[in-house]
Amino acid sequence: MLFSHRNGLTKYLTNTSWLMLERFFRLGIGLVIVVVIARYLGPDKFGLLSYSISFVGLFAAFATLGLDGVVVKKLVENKVNPDIVLGSAFFLKLTGSITGFILIVLIFPIFGADEARALTYLIALMGFFQASNVIDLYFQSIVKVKYVVFVQVVQTILAAVLRLYLIYIKAELIWFAAFYVFDAAILATGLALIYRFKKGSFFLWKWNFLIAKELLNNSWPLIISGVIISIYMKIDQIMIQALIDNHAVGIYAAATRLGEVPYVVPMLVTASLFPAIINAKKHSYSIYKHRMSLLYSLMFILAAFVVVIVFFLADWLISTFYGSVYNDSSLILKIHIMGCFFVFWGISLSRWVMSENLQKKEFLYHLMGLMSNIILNLILIPRNGIVGAALATVISQFLSNMLFPLVMGKEFRVQIALQLKSMTYLPIYVLN
Repeated sequence: MLFSHRNGLTKYLTNTSWLMLERFFRLGIGLVIVVVIARYLGPDKFGLLSYSISFVGLFAAFATLGLDGVVVKKLVENKVNPDIVLGSAFFLKLTGSITGFILIVLIFPIFGADEARALTYLIALMGFFQASNVIDLYFQSIVKVKYVVFVQVVQTILAAVLRLYLIYIKAELIWFAAFYVFDAAILATGLALIYRFKKGSFFLWKWNFLIAKELLNNSWPLIISGVIISIYMKIDQIMIQALIDNHAVGIYAAATRLGEVPYVVPMLVTASLFPAIINAKKHSYSIYKHRMSLLYSLMFILAAFVVVIVFFLADWLISTFYGSVYNDSSLILKIHIMGCFFVFWGISLSRWVMSENLQKKEFLYHLMGLMSNIILNLILIPRNGIVGAALATVISQFLSNMLFPLVMGKEFRVQIALQLKSMTYLPIYVLN
């Protein structure tokens, strides 16, 4: 059995239950607001806004620098003054945000759509506030994320109310772009206040070159992986705008926003169950292998449930949420949701990769997946429009998460075999 009565699934899910509730709350509110904005703006303007968000998203990795996990680990070790770690991380992230903004300003005139220039530059400014998330990392390190959760919930509610107000006053598109900056500022202010009241002054933070160098040395593979993932997630909408138009981006973005909602499920579930997997590895390889197999089975069951529900409700979901003007999004959603099988398995495989310290090989097959996605989009979008983009996404997800790992070595082939075998397990067996 994967879990005994004392070491069961419930034990590991309980540890993160409040965090999961907070994530789903924010996700639910965010989805509702996106839908309302999409209905208000219409496909053309919503497509233009989505395009600008996607272009900025290509450079999102520069704002994080892959430092989050590294900083938390450094703080938990408690070998260096937290003010030095936080100060060094903050200035690294701020420098990364400035670098990302400069790259956007330099690259956009070459590849970007002229009508989206002002929107893109405005949205890109939110990166300057994202360095404040080092406060979140501090509270993670001392296991007091409830303070951050409180700030995030308040920010989500306030942002939702203010966005609805923009719709009420019939605001122009530029104001919805500007609000992304304001939203980031709200979160940064809230985090600063919580830190001030619960820890002390952030003016005590200090820069240390050696600590900053150490943080970057440990995070550079994650920076590269972050860049690849950012491009992988956003490149389809950039290419649709370049090869078709803003209207097509709006129709496509409406479907993918719904189709990507279930991705939070495997991320939260695998994070909750990961301690059980690592614990098994310490004691018995056979139990470790067995637990990975059953984790893959659980991912397959969850993916199948999501795919069936969304596929048969796609028409109703699109018409109900977005309105008849977005009816063409339903076919895109039906195609896009099929990728859940590969995404769910890919997320669980990444946990195995982490436990085996094989991140460099993971980087290689994700890079191959990115290249295949770009090539498929170049081939399929001119022939099949946004349907081609959806097909390219699903095919590249299969290649990136199932096929390309096979060439990374015997250990990867064993895991893929376990994934395929996991389809034969019964749900009740997984939960025993």
